Amino acid sequence: MLQLQINIDVTNCGLFVDKDQPFLAASPNGLVGDNEIVEIKCPMTISDSENLSSAAASGKV
Repeated sequence: MLQLQINIDVTNCGLFVDKDQPFLAASPNGLVGDNEIVEIKCPMTISDSENLSSAAASGKV
């Protein structure tokens, strides 16, 4: 859905575990290109919005 909203390619991914410190890990929502991640949080202020575009238009994002 994010891909359609902002017209970029987002690749699904899983858990990334640090090789040197395996107690550190991250699970981003997606990857964009080689060096960027997508992490989406849903604060209560936008939980009732129809979509990302309407939340951005209202200034809540």
